Formats: sequence, C-alpha cells, structure tokens
Amino acid sequence: MTRWAVGAVLALCGCSGAGPSGLVIEGVLVPDDTCAVSIDRPLLGTGTLDVVDVPATVRPAGVRYAAPLRMASYLADPHTPALGVPVEDPPRGVTLEQIEVELRDASGLPLALGGLPNPYVVPTGARVPYAASGTPGRAVAGSVPIPAGYAAALATAEIRTVAAALTGVAVDEEGTTIRSNTYVFPLAICVGCLFTCGSPIARIACEPGQDDVTSSCP
Repeated sequence: MTRWAVGAVLALCGCSGAGPSGLVIEGVLVPDDTCAVSIDRPLLGTGTLDVVDVPATVRPAGVRYAAPLRMASYLADPHTPALGVPVEDPPRGVTLEQIEVELRDASGLPLALGGLPNPYVVPTGARVPYAASGTPGRAVAGSVPIPAGYAAALATAEIRTVAAALTGVAVDEEGTTIRSNTYVFPLAICVGCLFTCGSPIARIACEPGQDDVTSSCP
C-alpha cells in the first residue's frame, strides 16, 4: 500500500486525547482489499490527498478526502435494563450526526482557504452503542472531512501539508448533545503522486486520489 508522508505532516499529529464526554474518535480506518471497512481494521496514521485534475471516469467522486472513522463510546447506558430483561437489538447508544472539521497549518492555526468557512461541519451518521461490561461500544462512521470545494482551495493555495482536526457531535436518546474529543489527522497534499499509467499497482485505491495509487490510463 502506497503511503506518502513527510516529516512536516507527521509533526502535525496531535493524536486524539481522551475527551471528557466519553465519546471518542479513535482514528481513520484502513479498508480491506475489497474496500470493506470494519471496526477491527487497522488505523491509518497519515493520509494522502492527490489534488491533480483527472477525468471523472477515473475519479467519479471528484477531488475530495473520505475518512471512515472508528468511534468508541465509554458512556454507560443511563437506563440499564433490569436483570433478566432482554437487551435491545440494535443496542442502545448515541447517534453521531456531524463531524466538525478545522483544517490547520503546521503551527496548529486555521488555514485561510479563499473565503471558505473554517471550521465547518460535514454530515455523518452512526449509532455508537453504550459501553457494556467495561468494554466500549464501537461503530464505523463514514465522513468526507475534505469535500470538493475545500480540496480545490487547498490545490489553489498550493498547500502541501494539512492537519484535519475532527470533532464528533452526537445526541443521546434524551436529545442531549454530546461532543467527542478532537482527533487531529495529518494529511500530505500532492499533485499527481497517486495516479499512474503503465506502472504496476500493488493495491487498487478504494477512493481514487487518496492514500493508494490509481491507474489513470485512458
């Protein structure tokens, strides 16, 4: 699997922190060889986004960065069922609704992106179960922390390293808002590093233009 990383990008990583609420973004999951994602997959340390312009046939979703997040809940169910009462299926938990994103530079400051709001919010949706018997509940939450407009702004500004600070926003079954820790995910931005024609490819990219090489042969 191709991984482009530079020292400046690695220095951006603030990792996750515990988060006082009990809701935690643990990291960005690596899909398997069939592009399926599950909570037991490895976590990606550094991402790569290629902002080169290629035909839509090669990159159907456009220039963006998608990140399947592993969420963990250390929250106890406030309405623990009585002994002998069957556990609900699906299990009770909190509903993750949004990811707040702030794109930062190497100093940890918000990037100026041509008038685009920063921080901003992207949608998601995941039911994160309550902890049970001392084990946190976990779930996968799909997200696109760098949508097309922001990827274009990064390309225009010729930015090559960025840290995406991600904070989950969920609601519990009583309607109370719960915020997660802020997970800082470092990314390298390149132009043309993940598209090739003629060279052997060890792994097909699940999202063309991010993290793995894609054939761009006509």
